[in-house]
Amino acid sequence: MTKDYFKKIKEYYRKLTLFYSNQGKNERERISVEVFLSLLGINYSKVDVISIEEQNNPVDVQYKECRFQIKEIPDDVKRHRDIKQTYEALEKADKDKIDWPISVYDKSPYQTAWKRVTNKLEQIEKSYSNEVKNGLDLLFYITNTSTELFNINDFSRVRELEKYGFRSVSAVICDRQAVILFVTDHSPPELKTHFGKLYFSS
Repeated sequence: MTKDYFKKIKEYYRKLTLFYSNQGKNERERISVEVFLSLLGINYSKVDVISIEEQNNPVDVQYKECRFQIKEIPDDVKRHRDIKQTYEALEKADKDKIDWPISVYDKSPYQTAWKRVTNKLEQIEKSYSNEVKNGLDLLFYITNTSTELFNINDFSRVRELEKYGFRSVSAVICDRQAVILFVTDHSPPELKTHFGKLYFSS
């Protein structure tokens, strides 16, 4: 392995470690909204996708009238730990002798996207007051690869989401699918317009 290539690998894992750390949370949230808007076919400007960095503000990302609270459903709980261990091993290693850490991923059981979303909703519904939830657009960013995509039959169950009290509920699965599952009369027009359809990457 050449010295330059070794440096590139280390730099890649350094950036990956930062991205999946708490420091990278704002960037991940902003990217999830950008992916969501792209899948919906909305021609947006990046300057309109604004990370809200105030610690006590329940809004993570704002886009026009959309006030997104982002909830990640990650691929596995050890993602950041394993990336960090790999980066630390590279920092200590010689370019010709790398002691790669062994990553054993705890893959979660295969599950429908609907089930993952409703399970998460059950966990978080008491985290905010009804007044706060009434002004939040909840967006689930699902990167769990053991997830079955939403299907058209899921729309027959959307009224089940009304009890949670959010202004809207949407989801994006990696860069494969976006869906707006629930809207209210006072949801942003960008979300109401795209409600009730499944959007896939081309």
